[in-house]
Amino acid sequence: MAEIEQYRNAISIDEKLAALEKCNIHGDLSLNQTIDNKNIVTSFPPNLAPPIKFDSEKDILDLLYSSYYHITMRSCRGIGYCFLSGNTYDEDNENLIYSRLDCLKHVNDHHMYGTYTYHKDFRERIKYLDLIKQYEGSIICKHNLQGKKVKIMRSSGKIQEHVIDEDNPIQVSSSGNLFINICVEPKIFLTKQIVFTDVPSRSSDKIHYGFISQNPEIFNEDFVLEIGCKKLDVDWFNESEKKWKSRFSELFNKIGIKYKFYDY
Repeated sequence: MAEIEQYRNAISIDEKLAALEKCNIHGDLSLNQTIDNKNIVTSFPPNLAPPIKFDSEKDILDLLYSSYYHITMRSCRGIGYCFLSGNTYDEDNENLIYSRLDCLKHVNDHHMYGTYTYHKDFRERIKYLDLIKQYEGSIICKHNLQGKKVKIMRSSGKIQEHVIDEDNPIQVSSSGNLFINICVEPKIFLTKQIVFTDVPSRSSDKIHYGFISQNPEIFNEDFVLEIGCKKLDVDWFNESEKKWKSRFSELFNKIGIKYKFYDY
């Protein structure tokens, strides 16, 4: 379409917005604040803002934070766009790879959540995007409950056994409860949030029974929750890691679970 070509050739944001309007597409810019209080501009489409010259740590981080927000907040993707570099390539470029960040299928089962395209020349930046995902998403991607068989109680009172997937993270609910999503009915993709401690339902007089009460053989006095912290070749995320550790330490202390962090 001529309008799409006009968008690709546009230089200023105003010119790009005008080209999008002709295609009945609404472009916008939003501001997001990271866990360590950086302000990140996210645009839709992702290449709406002027191209970034990647000559500093800040440029790379700004792009990757913006990419994280885009792939977890929007369900559309730019054809040929590399979320790790900000470059746009021909859609049939054989070096473009479509992927999904680890763990995120357990956070949101929408088929586009956490998915992105990247050019293989920039794949070494995936490790940075992975850490941004953990800290900004407030999830624990590596822990020693993964691979364990646990009992959970369904709303009907029936007890089921499920194995926690190796890439299934610990998450925090909007009310501050720690939980793990368990797919209780795979045939219909029914997922249930299983909390750690028993909590009363907000919509009925029922109790939501958690991992601890249903699995005393696991959560005994010797159990220690081991939480993995990935270490990279840069110190860009030191402040984010401190705040992430502090938040989860507070939550685990609140429910009385012993825990330890380890590097890998």
